Amino acid sequence: MRMFSGKKRLVALLAGVAAVALAGGVAYATIPDNGGVIHTCYSKATGTWRPIDYPSEKCKSGEMQLDFNQRGPQGPAGPAGPTGPVGAQGPVGPTGAAGAQGAAGPSGTSMGFSAHSGYVEVAGTTTIISKTLPPGNYVLFARVSLQNLGFVRSDDAFGDCTIPGDHGPGPSLPGDETSASMALTSAISHAGGAIELKCTETGGDIDVSSASLSGVKVDSLG
Repeated sequence: MRMFSGKKRLVALLAGVAAVALAGGVAYATIPDNGGVIHTCYSKATGTWRPIDYPSEKCKSGEMQLDFNQRGPQGPAGPAGPTGPVGAQGPVGPTGAAGAQGAAGPSGTSMGFSAHSGYVEVAGTTTIISKTLPPGNYVLFARVSLQNLGFVRSDDAFGDCTIPGDHGPGPSLPGDETSASMALTSAISHAGGAIELKCTETGGDIDVSSASLSGVKVDSLG
């Protein structure tokens, strides 16, 4: 009769246990148990090895209980692999829907004007330039050139000019001077209607040789 070594016998017994467990799959429905452990009984006297439904079934007298894990412990994580290449760029997506229209910003300068006058004989208070404008805030500029018509007689001449928000007095013209100029500027809130440049003769004989009045409508006044 052929004899087997202890190691070969163990291998043969393990194979037998596996075969018995497969053949008795229905009878040993709880083998392995919920923890994945296979419970077996080994008989040294007969050389048999059988699975049991532990703990409801125990090994018999003369048998040794041997338990096996169905799954070993998880091994350590391996090293991270190298970074893969960058993928190709995908196609351009469709154009998104237009967003809602934003609120309107403040309006800018909406109007400007300029008016000019030639020679005007001044007698008392005389309107040199008149410009009708709608209501709003305006910055005004005026320039007036005055002439002394009494210089032949060496008479002195005096006068002043005004615009809404600013006024003279204008220059005094001694008898030996023939002309002079003056500038006016102002910022006003206008209720609508005529804006006028006026000059007043206060002494002697003084006239306007030329004049200009201009302005810009603005949103607000500082």
